[in-house]
Amino acid sequence: MPRKGEPVDLLPGADKIGPELLLGLDRSSSRPLHEQLETALRDYVRSGRLAPHAKVPSSRALATSLGVSRGVVLEAYSQLIAEGYLVSRQGAPTRVGSTPSIERPPVPAGTLEPEYSHGFDPGVPDLAAFPREQWARSLRAALRGAPFAALGHGDPRGTPELRNELMSYLGRVRGAAPEPEHTLVSAGAMQGFAALCRVLRQRGIERIGVEQPGWNRHRVIAEGAERARRVASCTAFGTSPACCGLAASSRARTVAEAFASSFR
Repeated sequence: MPRKGEPVDLLPGADKIGPELLLGLDRSSSRPLHEQLETALRDYVRSGRLAPHAKVPSSRALATSLGVSRGVVLEAYSQLIAEGYLVSRQGAPTRVGSTPSIERPPVPAGTLEPEYSHGFDPGVPDLAAFPREQWARSLRAALRGAPFAALGHGDPRGTPELRNELMSYLGRVRGAAPEPEHTLVSAGAMQGFAALCRVLRQRGIERIGVEQPGWNRHRVIAEGAERARRVASCTAFGTSPACCGLAASSRARTVAEAFASSFR
């Protein structure tokens, strides 16, 4: 039961059919609870926090969440339906009406990634070939047998079981002989490259060569990670610092050399 004036998370459990909202019902107030609920929901609609046509919780679920009788919610819903803020149809969930909000609604999130009809990004594999079913089966099997401690943060380098298995695979398939204890698992190639840039910086590497033409994100990450005082473009193929006009004595590395050294 919520305490006096305490905001309530609508439907905090798994039985959600509508958005999560924070409502404060003051049981010590002289205002009836249904009026407080009307005002709170009306403000959500007018401010744009509840978008037009969005679903709202059922009267029974909302009453249970707020710790009030269902009649309180039904009375509030009836008034908001009469005002046009909510719309109710037989056999369908109650939704927000098409009444435009008075305040500017929040700007929905967009993407900085350009969209193309055909993807030729060199850093992205054929995503249609991803083995969804096999991945889902393996994930379910791993979750069934995993201890609860494995669901926490764990070792920031990656779980020991994963690092041991990866190194075993690299030894069989790549002919490498890495040490699992000195292995770091990253969330992706770009995170791994950013970490590598920081390590090279700490080891005194002051310059880096980036292939040109090549993937511009390498340059962006190298510059953004405060990794190099100079980032040069290599116009010739190869991994030698000479390809970008950097003398070997300048302690320079190309991206290709950096990646190659990380697997030795």
